[in-house]
Amino acid sequence: LTDDFKSEVSVSVYPNPATKEITVSTTYSNALLSITDLSGKVFISKRLNATETKLNIDKLCAGVYMVILHTAEGNKTSRLVVE
Repeated sequence: LTDDFKSEVSVSVYPNPATKEITVSTTYSNALLSITDLSGKVFISKRLNATETKLNIDKLCAGVYMVILHTAEGNKTSRLVVE
């Protein structure tokens, strides 16, 4: 997993594993969030304007996805399991 931030920016995704909805909590309030499969195909892309955002993921098939937070300072990636 990549973490190339130059300053303290954190992101957490919960619940994980998830089924219908996730909450993305971050210290960075202006970022682009992408959810991709392991091959890089983007399933969800959303501009975050708050430090906590709820996302509906009930259309995602069961599997492992990458949650990528894109900011001006770099990208932060975490893993999401959808059941």
